[in-house]
This record gives sequence, structure tokens and C-alpha cells, in this order.
Amino acid sequence: MVNYEGNFVGFDVIIGNPPYGLFNKKQNQKIALTTENQVIELIKRDYPQAKGGVINASKVFYCLGVRMSRHKTSYNTRIYLLAESLIILIDVFPERDNIKKRIFEDVKM
Repeated sequence: MVNYEGNFVGFDVIIGNPPYGLFNKKQNQKIALTTENQVIELIKRDYPQAKGGVINASKVFYCLGVRMSRHKTSYNTRIYLLAESLIILIDVFPERDNIKKRIFEDVKM
């Protein structure tokens, strides 16, 4: 979205499918995402929130999504949810190994 002066001000809504892959690390017997070391350093510099542990594509995706959003959109609601709420539980659902344990049988990820 652009303002009346033609400057990009961000999107109201961002819908995406976060990728997952470790940069330059073995995952399932092969390197998931082969990336130049210079690019990894740029990612660390430009997305410091994605650092910590192995940098993977989903961390960068989330940071980029927040950066691209209009910061005024639902600002008060986001502040309230982040400052005034407490996450008590995060559920993990089986993905691939046992089809009978999946929430949706045809969905592996």
C-alpha cells in the first residue's frame, strides 16, 4: 500500500505460507537451503530478531512479514495482546510419521 505521496507504507494484511529450511545445515541427510555465507551475514544484520540457534527461513519470513505490515494497522490490539496477555500453552500436532495421529490425514506439514 502506498500513501498519497507515493511512499510504500506497508500492507494491512499479509497472508503467507512460511517456508521451513535450515540455511547451510543438514536436514534429512541433505543440506536444506544452500546459501552463501555473505547472505547469512546480511540476514543476521538485517533481521537480528531471527538470530538465535540455527537461522531458518521461517524466522526470516516472520520478521519480513512484520516489517512489511502497516504498523498502524491494529496497533493498539497488537500492543494489548503482546503486553497484557500471557501464553500458557502451545500445542504441537504430529505431522508426518503416523497418518492416524495427524489432524488432517493428507497434510504432512
